[in-house]
Amino acid sequence: MNALQTLKTIRDDVENTKHWLQGSFANPSALSNMSARFQSYAQQLKELEAERIQDLQENGPKLSGTLSDMTVTLLRDGKEKHIEFGEYTFKLDMTDNQEKIKSLKIDGPPDAEGMTHFIEASPGDWGQMPWGVWISKEESTKLHSEFGRLYEDEEDDYYNQDSKCTFCGAMDSECGGDHGDEMREIQREALRGHRGW
Repeated sequence: MNALQTLKTIRDDVENTKHWLQGSFANPSALSNMSARFQSYAQQLKELEAERIQDLQENGPKLSGTLSDMTVTLLRDGKEKHIEFGEYTFKLDMTDNQEKIKSLKIDGPPDAEGMTHFIEASPGDWGQMPWGVWISKEESTKLHSEFGRLYEDEEDDYYNQDSKCTFCGAMDSECGGDHGDEMREIQREALRGHRGW
């Protein structure tokens, strides 16, 4: 079970048992059972968080969402740090230019070659300022890979979208989109009619 499933279970539990919180129904047995369940949910969420942190320690940062609304999850001070980019453009970069580092407010050490790795968030609106997030060289390598995977997934989704068949009018997923035999038969019929057969 993941955190989303656990939180949905909590939501459903609250909805199904809220009447026990009314004065006339609030008996010790019902409240005790509810308390035990919610303590169990809290323990599940704590264990799931520990698993996510261990995954970040072992496998590096995560990239989730879509190309137009990404969230990067980094491990910072032993905790998950989620950075939401929203409508900002996501770009992985590195520099030794101290002015750029200062302007983007990037706070972190350079790598062994003197390059500072970071994520740059560029606004789509001219009224907003770009900003940056320091990442290590290893985190940059992992995020490059994650970004490539996300890009490929979205590209595949785009090309695999269902569309209307131009021959029969049904959706391609229903008819398969292959009407070669039917088209050849129509052509034969048209030729027969044209030649007077």
